[in-house]
Amino acid sequence: RPHTTLAVPSWVSLPEAMAAAIAGDPLFWAGVAVGAVGVGLMAVRSAIAFPALPDPEPPLGEPIAAEDTEIVDVYELEHRPGSVGSLSGFCLAVEAHLKALGLPYKSRLAFSEKFPPRGKAPYIEHFSKGGRMVGVGDSDAINAYLMSVAGTKPGRMLEADSEVTNSGRRGTIWLLKRLTTDRIYFVGMYSAVVPGAWDEGAKSAMPWPIGALFQMYLRRSMLDQCRSAAGGIGRFSFKEAMASIEPDLDVVEEAVARLAGADGFMSGLARPCSSEVSMWAHMVPCIFEAADSDLGRSVQRRPRLCAWLLRVATHLFPERVAAARCVLGE
Repeated sequence: RPHTTLAVPSWVSLPEAMAAAIAGDPLFWAGVAVGAVGVGLMAVRSAIAFPALPDPEPPLGEPIAAEDTEIVDVYELEHRPGSVGSLSGFCLAVEAHLKALGLPYKSRLAFSEKFPPRGKAPYIEHFSKGGRMVGVGDSDAINAYLMSVAGTKPGRMLEADSEVTNSGRRGTIWLLKRLTTDRIYFVGMYSAVVPGAWDEGAKSAMPWPIGALFQMYLRRSMLDQCRSAAGGIGRFSFKEAMASIEPDLDVVEEAVARLAGADGFMSGLARPCSSEVSMWAHMVPCIFEAADSDLGRSVQRRPRLCAWLLRVATHLFPERVAAARCVLGE
C-alpha cells in the first residue's frame, strides 16, 4: 500500500494565504473602516468628557475684593433669543448674582472660547486690577464666592441667605432651591433636550461641522445627566416624568405664595436672597423661551408661581424682560 503525504501549508505560507483572501474581500475592509471610525469617535468623546488635566482647577486663594475687581469672565452656555439669559439654570444663577451684586462681568461662551476645567459650565475667572486671577467652578461655589466678594457692597440687589433672620423661612427657601435644582429642573431639561430644543443653539455657537458634533455631544451628555439625576428621571417617558413632579410644583407654588405674598420676595426683605435667586434661575425659562415645553405649560397653570418668577426677573433683568417673549403677556 503506497504511503500518502498530506499537503499541509507551512507557517510561512499561512499568513500569506490569509492576506491574499482578505485582500480580495471588500466587506472585510469596510468593516475595518467602520470599526476604526467607531473607536476614534469613542476616544474623542472620552477626551471631551474627561479632559486629562492634572490640576483641573486653580487653587481658590484669597477672594479679590469688590473694589479691586477689574472684570469677571463668566463662561456659560449660549443665551437664546427671547430669553432672560442662559437656558442652563446653573449658568443663569451665576449671571444673576453678578448682575445683582453690581460686579463688572463679561459673558463668554463655554466650550468655544474656553473649555472649562472639569468640562462643565459655569466657570468664572475673577481678575483683579493688579492682574491676579481666581478661578472658581460649580454654581453653588461660585455664588458663595461672589457673595463673599461683594460683602456689604452698597447698591446691591441681592441679600445673603444669612440676612434672612427668620431661620424657618431661610430653611424653607434652601429646601425649595434644592427641590428645584435637583429634581424639577432636570425634568424640564429632559423635556427640552430630547425633542431637540437645544440643537440649533448648540450648532449656531460654533462653525460647521464642529457645531453639529458638539450638538451631538451636548445632547448625549444631558441625556446621561437626566438618566442619573432626580432618581433617574431620564429613564421614564415624558408623561411619567411630568406626573412625578406635579405634586412638587404644587408644594412650590404654595410655599412661594405664603413666603412672597402678592408683591414681595420669599426672603421677606426688599430684595431676594441668594438661594431664592438660584431657585428662580432654574424655573424662569418656563415663562420665557421654554414656555412650550411640558414643564413650561405645567408651571403656567400656576399663576402665583408665575407672578413670582416674573417679579424676580423684572427686579434683576428689567431690560431683558422688556425685550423677551413672555407667555404671561404682562
